Amino acid sequence: MNAINHNSLSNGRAIVYTIATLAIIMVARVNAAEVTQSKVTHDNGRFVVHSSILIRLPASRVREILTNHENLPRINPNIKHASLLTPSHNGDTRMRLESRVCTLFVCVNYQWVQTVTTNSSGDILTYFDPSMSDFREGWVRYRITAEGKNTRLTTQAVLEPDFWFPPVIGSVFIKKKLSAEAFNTASGIESITANKTRVAYAGS
Repeated sequence: MNAINHNSLSNGRAIVYTIATLAIIMVARVNAAEVTQSKVTHDNGRFVVHSSILIRLPASRVREILTNHENLPRINPNIKHASLLTPSHNGDTRMRLESRVCTLFVCVNYQWVQTVTTNSSGDILTYFDPSMSDFREGWVRYRITAEGKNTRLTTQAVLEPDFWFPPVIGSVFIKKKLSAEAFNTASGIESITANKTRVAYAGS
């Protein structure tokens, strides 16, 4: 009987492990959302955001997730709480959100009240109420466009915080955070569906 070559076994396991790892990475890349644009500019305390992402979900599902306030903390980990308020006089949804962000030096808690509506083009529009928010100005527009079985989510936003953050460092940090929001939003939306799929499969 030939003697077992332990080095060959170890090398074989390493090759198998490497192939398996590459396969997992390739699957993750296929399923992951694609950020095609993420741009944030800052001028005199005002942040302007433009982003475009391709989400591997149908447009109807993306709209359903974005318009459910209970999903917001799962989409954006900085949002710690979201609660519905009395609807506006024309029936639009109103909600209060509480958020927390931290740098290496300091953490900041802030909140805002927003009204969410949909225009004739199907865009989801969000308007901040400055009198009840830690923002002097704030609005966000989500445009949801079907691209085959996927969805193009285009976001435009203007935000002017009214809370303290370390000068200079604070504006750079907020720009980086806002720039990362495109990927975080896409990943959060896809993870909600993935989690529900796993639960349904486990219960079937």
